[in-house]
Amino acid sequence: MRYHLFGVIICAGLVLSSGTASAQPVIPIDDIQNYNPADGSIASPYAGQVVTIEGVIYVVNNTYNNGSHYIMDDTGGIAYYYPSAPTVDYGDRVQVTGLVDEFSGEIQIEQIQNVAWLGHEASPDSVEVPIAELVN
Repeated sequence: MRYHLFGVIICAGLVLSSGTASAQPVIPIDDIQNYNPADGSIASPYAGQVVTIEGVIYVVNNTYNNGSHYIMDDTGGIAYYYPSAPTVDYGDRVQVTGLVDEFSGEIQIEQIQNVAWLGHEASPDSVEVPIAELVN
């Protein structure tokens, strides 16, 4: 698992919509979260593409601002931006379809096309990671 300072330390609420999950294949978050190791610039193979991700909310909306939501899956965490999101809670599992883009040097999902609520799980446990491991 790659550790990403923004993706691992932060991850908040999510948007829900009625309907079913997307027919698009679900992409592991860590496959999207790629940065150039030399300079930290974004190197995601999905940049500019519409993707579907699935994960559990571990930082709720309005924690950092009124539009960013953070989720994580078994591979990592990512933000998505959707200011008109309904209220969700820690542990809600959602599936999000949107465009992979960059904001302030962080990869995020925006221009959200669909968010499907899939259920609720236990809140994820935090993991202490030494700073030296974050730079690998």
